[in-house]
Amino acid sequence: MKTVLITGVAGFVGRNTAQKFKKEGWKVVGLGRGSLSLNKRKKIGIDHFIKGEVNQTNLFKIKDRVEVIVHCAGSGVVSKSFDDPLKDFNDSVGSTAEVLDYMRQKQPKSKLVFTSGATVYGLQKDVPLKEDMILHPASPYGSHKIMAENLCELYSRTYGLGVTVIRFFSLYGPGLKKQLIWDACCKLTDPSSKSAVFWGTGEETRDWFNISDAVDLIYQMAQIKNQFNIINAGSAVRITLRETIMFIKNLLGSSKKIIFNGEVKVGDPRHFWADITQASKFDWKPKISWPDGFTEYVKWYTRNFSKYDL
Repeated sequence: MKTVLITGVAGFVGRNTAQKFKKEGWKVVGLGRGSLSLNKRKKIGIDHFIKGEVNQTNLFKIKDRVEVIVHCAGSGVVSKSFDDPLKDFNDSVGSTAEVLDYMRQKQPKSKLVFTSGATVYGLQKDVPLKEDMILHPASPYGSHKIMAENLCELYSRTYGLGVTVIRFFSLYGPGLKKQLIWDACCKLTDPSSKSAVFWGTGEETRDWFNISDAVDLIYQMAQIKNQFNIINAGSAVRITLRETIMFIKNLLGSSKKIIFNGEVKVGDPRHFWADITQASKFDWKPKISWPDGFTEYVKWYTRNFSKYDL
């Protein structure tokens, strides 16, 4: 049985990745800060869990031969990187350095999949974003992701490690309790107000990418024998925030007035839209359209969190 190590296994991407690998018959070793009960570990599909930071002390506790490492650990909130940039640096760049050096010393034959993000592109025009574009990060979070990517390439070139960097665009799916779609569901079902207020103008664009497609791509790239590459992961479909929120409003049957405050949220680029030509070369394409994905998300939300009967 092959073994996969997943850092940040208690997080949104980490736990969904664990379920995918377990379903495919792998032994799953998880490392992370989250508190996971035995029942939760079983549900996620974790065979062995190490609670703690991603560092050499905890990584060297792993005795298995690891075929794949999926590095999901790190900060997941852009705004927090402004409040505490040093912590964000340590969570992103520091943890990546720890994983790469553990890999160099103990698991040189394994394949690393590093989960980066579209935040590395930062301030760009409203065009499909390609991997070879000049990067203009708008936050410490985005800058730190670039640094971590550079470390991945350095270790790959210097020590011959197999690494794929996946730049995820706007990830969403059942279980994610943050970001715009979660925020929209909460505001549109809040009985204490007749309106729902959101940042920006509504004309900002996003490329929504479902978690199911994300873990399928992670799993597929884990099988690729390569030295180093970077690929985008998105739906390649552009949609405005206004369209996003109005669609969710209709799904919820909400009568609230939608208001955009016209203010730019710090660290939020205006446009995200993925060119997925490179990912498509590996015979991969997204399967879940945003209308289907949003519908699934709203059903999950209303079953678990809605503040009134719909």
